[in-house]
Amino acid sequence: MTELTILATIFVVPALGEELLFRWALFPRQGVRHRWLLVTLSVALFVLWHPLQAWTGLGPVWSELFLHPAFLACVAILGVTLAALRDASSSLWPPIFFHWAVVAAWKLLFGGPF
Repeated sequence: MTELTILATIFVVPALGEELLFRWALFPRQGVRHRWLLVTLSVALFVLWHPLQAWTGLGPVWSELFLHPAFLACVAILGVTLAALRDASSSLWPPIFFHWAVVAAWKLLFGGPF
């Protein structure tokens, strides 16, 4: 797989796909009552999505990594950061591009699995 193919693939899945779900469909709009509770729920579901992929076989063949506490801690930090970007910008594009950049760096620079 070429680097360009990897970059394009991770733009669609996970960056675009997960951000559409967790920072658009499940993310509360401004002015909603108990908004921060709903933002927290969105982040929690984002974190839980990862082990769910391993448990159900929906994830990649290496998805057992999604069960490790250190990985889930990183996902939680990423989820909070993505929620803050979405909240501050009122746009989906900053979290999409940040999510893409983090996964791209993990895979291409830090030896993350393919």
